[in-house]
Amino acid sequence: MAAHGNLRKKAQRLLKERRWAAALELYSQLCQQQPQEPDVWLILGTLHQQLGTLVNAEQALRRAIDLRPNLLPAYESLGQLLLVQGRLREAESNYRTAVMLAPDAPHLRQLLEQVLRQQGMVAEMAQLEYQARYPEALALLDEMLSLKPHIDVRWHRAELLLLLGRYQEGWAAYEWRLQDSRWIAAMGRCEFAAPRWQGEPLDGKTIFVYAEQGFGDTLQFSRYLQLLHQRGARIIFYCDRELLPLYQHTPYLMRVEARNYQKALGETVDYHAALMSLPHECGTTLENIPAEIPYLRVPSARQTQWQQRIGGTGFKVGLVWAGSETHTNNQRRSCGLAALAPLVEMKGVQFYSLQKGAAALDGTSQPAGMVIEDLAPQLNDFADTAAAIEQLDLVIAVDTAVAHLAGALGKPAWMLSYFPPEWRWLLGRDDSPWYPTMRLFRQSAADADWSPVVERVAQALAHVAAR
Repeated sequence: MAAHGNLRKKAQRLLKERRWAAALELYSQLCQQQPQEPDVWLILGTLHQQLGTLVNAEQALRRAIDLRPNLLPAYESLGQLLLVQGRLREAESNYRTAVMLAPDAPHLRQLLEQVLRQQGMVAEMAQLEYQARYPEALALLDEMLSLKPHIDVRWHRAELLLLLGRYQEGWAAYEWRLQDSRWIAAMGRCEFAAPRWQGEPLDGKTIFVYAEQGFGDTLQFSRYLQLLHQRGARIIFYCDRELLPLYQHTPYLMRVEARNYQKALGETVDYHAALMSLPHECGTTLENIPAEIPYLRVPSARQTQWQQRIGGTGFKVGLVWAGSETHTNNQRRSCGLAALAPLVEMKGVQFYSLQKGAAALDGTSQPAGMVIEDLAPQLNDFADTAAAIEQLDLVIAVDTAVAHLAGALGKPAWMLSYFPPEWRWLLGRDDSPWYPTMRLFRQSAADADWSPVVERVAQALAHVAAR
């Protein structure tokens, strides 16, 4: 017994030190010595899960459940394991058991809601009846809110409503983000002297609008600035520094500043507004999305520069295969350059890399036989990227800011959409009501191989290039 105790203490110490492989070895020994201990099998399963040996992880977790059928953490871990493998029905069963064991734990209902949502999307991809899954997911979220009105639950509910195109409810629910302590901290706890705009008449009024989220969000929702202008507003706009040159020459903006919320406190205005609150305050529905394009234009000086840089004949296509490394979903939404290899075999097509950041084109990452002209070293900001896009015939990009930029400029854009999609791309369609020139090529399952998506893109490109 003393030997077992010493071995367990050593294994627990390795866990605290996050030495997963060494801890796995000791917990494997403990399971052999104490095969009737469910807690030991649970830890062994989570260690296998941590190290990516999923078959062993599943076996260990199921063994723990066999030994103790009410072992809540085992159901939660097994549910997550099955979810990442796309085994959604099995994941649902485990999450339902977890909810039954801990009915007052909102995070378990949130996990169940997520798997129900994904099941709905899988069924939708297969052209099956799927509508019943979404009301069930919404009902779960409502139930979670009654137990504990956590801001993350409200956020999930808002995004699900928006994904379903239920915009009137969705935009209203999305306003809860303004109460999120993380959002408030990111904004520097600004308390504006002027009231928040809530749809009041704007003729002759000055309104301060600030971008609040990522580049893509700013590019998509800055279309509402033109709506405010049409209502007679004088507009001061704060955005990220990288986007500044793109908006500085917009004629209907009174002033454009780099995002600095402490400086914003000194603005003397009639109203203030968060950029992504404008769809709600403007009463946006699927039927009245402001989709007149282009609503962004390239500064004339940049246009001239890039007309000289991109020449030649043939069908010109810009490529982007990865998003920002800091984005929480970047691994899922990025396909990698190698996945695009089938595209470069097209005759009569000239490819240009618009990829920036760690995934940018280099001699080691470029597959053999690929001929892509790298524009990234000359892309100093989004105005340069916009000017480059203007010289191209088509942009093919993953779900990142460049796809939004091409759509806002009114250029043809094909976007590779990961699964499950972001709420803005809706369901069951290969177009976007936000961008009339955009075409969506969707993954059909979570963490799926990008090959089928790229194959469809290659077929479409061959057809377009031939014309």
